[in-house]
Amino acid sequence: MADKAAVGDGGLGVAATGGGLTSLAASGRTSQRARLLVVMAVLMVVGIFSQSALINTYVLRDFAKLEQSQVQASLRLIQLWLDRFVQPMEALASDLGRASPPRGMLTPSDAEPMRERLRAASQLDVGYDAAAILDANGEVLLAQSYERTGAERKPTDVEMALLRQHASVLRGNAKAALSGWNVVPGGLFAVAGTKLGTEGSGPVVVIGRAFDETAMSALDDLSGTRVTVVGGEVPPSNEAGGQMQACTRLSPTLNVQPQHLCVRLQDSILERGQRSSADLRLASLAGFVVLMFGTWMFLDRSLLKRLTSLTQKLDATHPGGTEAVEQAMLIDGQRGDELGRMSLGLGQLLGRVRQAEIDMRERERSFRVLAESSGVAIFVVRDGVLYSNPFASRLTGYNKDELRGRPLTELFHESWRERFERSLARGSVDDSEGEELRGRRQNGTLYWARL
Repeated sequence: MADKAAVGDGGLGVAATGGGLTSLAASGRTSQRARLLVVMAVLMVVGIFSQSALINTYVLRDFAKLEQSQVQASLRLIQLWLDRFVQPMEALASDLGRASPPRGMLTPSDAEPMRERLRAASQLDVGYDAAAILDANGEVLLAQSYERTGAERKPTDVEMALLRQHASVLRGNAKAALSGWNVVPGGLFAVAGTKLGTEGSGPVVVIGRAFDETAMSALDDLSGTRVTVVGGEVPPSNEAGGQMQACTRLSPTLNVQPQHLCVRLQDSILERGQRSSADLRLASLAGFVVLMFGTWMFLDRSLLKRLTSLTQKLDATHPGGTEAVEQAMLIDGQRGDELGRMSLGLGQLLGRVRQAEIDMRERERSFRVLAESSGVAIFVVRDGVLYSNPFASRLTGYNKDELRGRPLTELFHESWRERFERSLARGSVDDSEGEELRGRRQNGTLYWARL
């Protein structure tokens, strides 16, 4: 009776499992913590720069516009306040002009009423320091000065020089009256003058008032500004330090060189806004840091540490020993959040895989027990012999190691090889099942076998 050989393809072979685990914790070059930290740092930098751009574009720009409007309004109010001192002197000079003789020739009898008018005006607090009537040659026809207390005094040389200068400008001007502000060392000098009589070459009356540094400081305190006089071209609206200022030219007719009255706020709105913006940036930076740190702590403790713990347990598992990981994932799944649900699913999947591995190992054990004790030659083939049982070695004369990898056709007689190769090429030997084949042992002897 012929011996029997069972042949199977490699699909029935037993696969090795769990032998080449790769470390999950070390599989990536960059950890998720590092990526998260980089993303949070980028978000913080973008947030800070966006906030700075927003502050510079809108907040500080509005502060600058507000300060500019405030400075211009303050300059206008100061102009009105200064004009309040010039206007009474203009009215007094005009009144003296109307009271003078038509031809402007003053006699001692004409000068006395004018002196009385000047004295009465000082008592009415018209607000002048010195007054003079000068003839066409600059000679003083009448000079009168009063203290702020009302006491009469003699005009100083500086006052007379300024009055003569204004009289000279008035004579060279086509207008009958001229008033304004002269810039003098240490302050301003308000002056008003009128030609007496109908002839332009006649005497002129000139009235003036000085504003020294004390008066300018009082003006600063009253207006909450810093008032300065700047010579030369029109100053810029922004100083080098960034503070806004507004300027207006003082009496171009009276000042040969351009002189500008400039006003800036004592407490700059823009500077306050810049300080507040700096504080806001610092507070926002602290807020960003606290927010990012809180987010980092939450993500690290709630997610990353849980994932790290699970991956470490996976790394520590040995083949077939996933029970601890399954239990850890099932316990983590009880939290009920998204990561917990994922852990629960992975734990259940690991349980199924472990059970499938157990079943496969049991089938492998059963197969080996059956094959090793069988009186039939059993081969598992895929491009050569993968497995052969002991009876196959006794039948062919080759030991187990010699059979492994050997083409199965070499075990058959030459007259049967072509047919068997065609059957293997079709992927099945079912059509030859039960057929007797003639084989050749290692020592060259022949034997019969039934598939």
